[in-house]
Amino acid sequence: MTAPATIARILREAARQLVDAGVDSPEFDAKVLLADVLDTDINQIPLLRNQPISADQRQRLENYLRRRSNREPLQYITGETEFVGHRFRCDPRAMIPRPETELLVGTLAAHCQRHRPEAIIADIGTGCGVIAVSLALLLPYARLYATDVSTEALQLAAENAQLRGVSDRVTFLPGAYLRPLEDAGILEQIQVVVTNPPYVATDDIQDLSPEVRNFEPQQALNGGAQGLDFYRAFLPKCERLPHLQLLATEIGIGQAPAVSSLITEYLTATEVEILPDLAGILRIILAWRE
Repeated sequence: MTAPATIARILREAARQLVDAGVDSPEFDAKVLLADVLDTDINQIPLLRNQPISADQRQRLENYLRRRSNREPLQYITGETEFVGHRFRCDPRAMIPRPETELLVGTLAAHCQRHRPEAIIADIGTGCGVIAVSLALLLPYARLYATDVSTEALQLAAENAQLRGVSDRVTFLPGAYLRPLEDAGILEQIQVVVTNPPYVATDDIQDLSPEVRNFEPQQALNGGAQGLDFYRAFLPKCERLPHLQLLATEIGIGQAPAVSSLITEYLTATEVEILPDLAGILRIILAWRE
């Protein structure tokens, strides 16, 4: 009788399959998928290398590998992602959070901790909710309102707020730009606005990886011909926020001059700071309004 394959062998075979599919990080992805199948931490995989897996586990792993070989994002397969040290639910209802956005959250949270610990914050285009929920975790005295045009994304965001225990301080509102805040009668309360909008130029979407191009929501990616449609539509509306003190936004590569110019055009008496990400790319804009 042939001995059942060990975890070590299965892991090697899985990684080779992902290599053949063109996956960028085949060994890591194979470990993540296997750890999910085994319901264990990825760091435990080496300790289990000589153990077999059951037929049901093998079948589940093979299904995962087929999906990943088709370039479905790892986070959508496992149904979760990590952001600023916390686990969040993640599925095709919203875009997958990026490491660059952690810089946006960390920078804004640090500022509010020093100067506005009880700030009333609006997260425009919240997606899966990681910005609003993470800020609620980092700023226990803040109050947050999170909006999105996608009711499916808002449902996922609400699930993440409940998962992380901040549902009592984050309110989710459907709609575009500032309309949800207006409908709720809270425009005059907002002191801080944060947004990670669609900023990929339409023609550039075809050059994105298959994981992004074929699986993530297009409305969360497509920023129009130059990637600036959101900023051009949204920034003029911010004049309707009488107590707005700080605007924080993520931007795409090369967009810093255009977006900062739009900010100074539409937000009077504004001081603008542009911050690079870990790769040195200008990625975050903070705009203080007098």
